[in-house]
Amino acid sequence: MQIFVGYITFSFAIGILLGASNSPVIGAFLAIIVGLLGTLFGAIKLYTGLNEKERLNKVGGLLTAFSIFLISGTYMGELYRVSAIGSTTTSVPWSKDNRPLSTAEALDWLVLKEKLQSLGYSEEVLLQIYSIRIEEIKVLKEKQLAEVESDADPYNKTVIYDPMSPFNSIIPVKTMGGRGLASIEEN
Repeated sequence: MQIFVGYITFSFAIGILLGASNSPVIGAFLAIIVGLLGTLFGAIKLYTGLNEKERLNKVGGLLTAFSIFLISGTYMGELYRVSAIGSTTTSVPWSKDNRPLSTAEALDWLVLKEKLQSLGYSEEVLLQIYSIRIEEIKVLKEKQLAEVESDADPYNKTVIYDPMSPFNSIIPVKTMGGRGLASIEEN
């Protein structure tokens, strides 16, 4: 009975490690461990006092318990990895009243937020920059209205947001000090 408890505990622990890991190395490690355990128990002839049928029943029970608890542990490990434990929630810098005017601008602000945070800027700084953008939008809308009323040159219209030159393109890519382009970190 103790070997069943040991197998169950071991398989559940390995399953949690496998599920919580982002690395395929754990999967290879698991295959090695299971292979070594199978070889070890085969070499010492587990349950030597039993006849062949009883021994196969015991080994089959062990393998079934191992498989069930390994899969359960893997599932629990994956839940741990993808759940809110240890992860951060992403917020947007705008409110319902002050949303960006387009999807492109909204996505641009999310990328800009990530870039600024990777450079060490706080959420508060981003909110201050976004409040400046809100004031800028108001001024540009007034300018657009004035252009419509004054019959201004149609090729020289005020643009509130130009998706061809997004805000996040102004921010430099984060690099590790002194390593040049080889150290660019993708966000």
